[in-house]
Amino acid sequence: MEVSRKLERRKTMKRRRAAWRIAIYLFAISVKPDIRSRNWLECRRGLLKQYSALPAAVKAEARRQGRRQIRDAGLAVLGSAIVALPKQKIRQPVPTPDPSARPKCAVCRSQWGPKALWPTQEEAEQFLVRIGDSGRMRAYCCPSAFGFHVGRMPGRC
Repeated sequence: MEVSRKLERRKTMKRRRAAWRIAIYLFAISVKPDIRSRNWLECRRGLLKQYSALPAAVKAEARRQGRRQIRDAGLAVLGSAIVALPKQKIRQPVPTPDPSARPKCAVCRSQWGPKALWPTQEEAEQFLVRIGDSGRMRAYCCPSAFGFHVGRMPGRC
């Protein structure tokens, strides 16, 4: 699974750089790149179609000027200025309650100070879900008070 994700990311990066390069070539000869797509593959195909329709002499001049501009400013800088990213879902940040607003345990401490105390294990686990924990932390019973902590320490009540 991890390898296929890396390969897909590498393909996307290649498609993005190819789309940027062709868009820079078109922009260098004052042709407005037509960018209407949902992903980089379609973006590259549309730009190639537009670039292929140009006469050979114009394409050669576009490559010459575009390469000079890429050398001067860089592919990523120019490309991202000309080609906007395809429409993607914007991730909304999830508001999480601040653990510092929780009541503190009088005995248990972490390296940052007193540990937050939850009255039930369900509330502590809901906090882990809200912060998007990847499974490294868990809710465990406080050894000195009535409540639960969230951390890496395993424990049973």
